[in-house]
Amino acid sequence: MFELSSIIEEINQQIDGIAFARLFDYHPSKIQISDNTLKFFCPVHNERAFRSMVFDLEKHQFKCTMKRCPCFEGGMFVELWASFRKIEVIEAALELAEKLELDVDVRSIRKLAESLSDNAEQALAQNDLPSARGAIKQALAIDSHDLQLRLLSAQIFEAEGRREEALEERLMVYDGYLDRQEHEP
Repeated sequence: MFELSSIIEEINQQIDGIAFARLFDYHPSKIQISDNTLKFFCPVHNERAFRSMVFDLEKHQFKCTMKRCPCFEGGMFVELWASFRKIEVIEAALELAEKLELDVDVRSIRKLAESLSDNAEQALAQNDLPSARGAIKQALAIDSHDLQLRLLSAQIFEAEGRREEALEERLMVYDGYLDRQEHEP
């Protein structure tokens, strides 16, 4: 069984840095490539004067050279996409796998989400609420739109005594079902 970190790393290693940089569509004509380094204007803090975003094309890593940028610390390409899109890292990895048409075993990832959901249900049944919350959080990171996962999350919030969060999750589930009804013929 794969772990989230290994899935993220596998996807990150497949990313072509040049194709990835073009996904941002942020002054693509200003991309500068030399040896194994790529530089361009940072799309996270909307740089327009200096090519502060630097990619190491061999290591599949990035770093923004501007200290005020949230990406100053750098990291993996998928982390940059997560920061840019304001989503979880695993969600960013899966989105990039789809956009860049990477060779990723999606079935294994779906099985991981199912396994995490099963773990959350078992932990909830045993009243191990921290484990249930951890498992459902990871499952939702893989598929934040899965209504069954959201409903299980609401049940865990209720068991934790967090009624407001439980209500918010249930509202998301109801909204999701309403959206599906509107889109069905």
